[in-house]
Amino acid sequence: MPLGKELKMPKYLIALLLLSLARPVHAGDIDSLIKTCWQNHAHPEMSDCVAQAAADNDVTLLGIEADFLMRLSRREEDPEYIAKLKKAFKEDKQAFQIYRKKKCAFYAAVAASGNGAEDMRLACVAVLNAERSDQLEWVLQNWE
Repeated sequence: MPLGKELKMPKYLIALLLLSLARPVHAGDIDSLIKTCWQNHAHPEMSDCVAQAAADNDVTLLGIEADFLMRLSRREEDPEYIAKLKKAFKEDKQAFQIYRKKKCAFYAAVAASGNGAEDMRLACVAVLNAERSDQLEWVLQNWE
């Protein structure tokens, strides 16, 4: 890029960059999911319910991420600018995955004295994936 030429930064890019400032996982969100899955279920069925929520939210998140990249590729912007946005998104996605793994390992460790460690980890994954999906949906809806 020539010196003195500035890149315009649309609002959606600012929002994307702020995704890394997502609100922390609240134990209440995890607790709510586990309580919902416990309703009228024994532990094995509750575990299946939590695992299904994590799997469903993972599929949703992957779809939203793919949609975001598709829309980004269709933008009629400077190719260099698009490449930078794609790189920023890839780095943000990787950072989220690392954060999710570590945060959910912590929640599993808290429950390690019982038999619910994996349930806690998967509930955490489900909650974080849902939050990330909501954030990306907001970016897509407010796209300029």
